[in-house]
Amino acid sequence: MLDCIHFIDTPKAVAFTLSTQDAQIGGFGKYADVTPDLLHTYLSLAGLSILNMDGLRPLDPTLNITFRSLMRKSQNSIKANNHTNNLPASNAFTGHCI
Repeated sequence: MLDCIHFIDTPKAVAFTLSTQDAQIGGFGKYADVTPDLLHTYLSLAGLSILNMDGLRPLDPTLNITFRSLMRKSQNSIKANNHTNNLPASNAFTGHCI
């Protein structure tokens, strides 16, 4: 997003993130030896994805979704726009609030 990934010490960031993983119940915590939670698990996986960790899909940091999901969203938007453009003018969404 800010094109500053080169400022990150990737090996240290990955090592820290993996140190917060709970091997027994799964997930990631805020720190090592802390109970994992959904927020830190998601953010840890997102961070590892941005750092190009093997096995994780690439993530668009701007929208915080995978590029795969972004492509699907774009394709669905194009289909929806094409469908809307084929409707009679009286049924087309104008974008104005009622």
